[in-house]
Amino acid sequence: MKKKRWISAVIFSLLLAVSLPLPVLNAREISPASVKVETLAKKKSFRLSKKVYRQIKGWWTNVSSGGTDRKFSRTKMKVYDRSTGQCIGKMKICGCKKVKGGYLIKLKNSRGEKLSYKYNKKADMLESYMGWKADANSYSGSSSLFRGKWK
Repeated sequence: MKKKRWISAVIFSLLLAVSLPLPVLNAREISPASVKVETLAKKKSFRLSKKVYRQIKGWWTNVSSGGTDRKFSRTKMKVYDRSTGQCIGKMKICGCKKVKGGYLIKLKNSRGEKLSYKYNKKADMLESYMGWKADANSYSGSSSLFRGKWK
């Protein structure tokens, strides 16, 4: 009698296992915490090369009269108010690549907004683009920068 119960229990459990869908098990489970740690590990702070930094270091000012003054370091750009002279913002330099006529410097602020400047060697100015692509649709002439501080 015990043998029949055992066989029926085994058969019942096999039928139950075959009829119910089982959750798919992944070899590696991903949690939000592990994704955040991996993302932080991939992000390395970017530094401009000495060659590029020598060309863009120092003070820059917006073309428009209502703009701001800006100062570049090798890792960030600080934005200064013209009337008070106080720092009102910072943008992290995320990348730089050589393009025709100069360099494209990619920046990102704390809110994740992207901006890029194309350093024009011939004109010695930084042309402003909204986003990280230097195309005609994202060009902003009034936000472009000239060397020096506003007087």
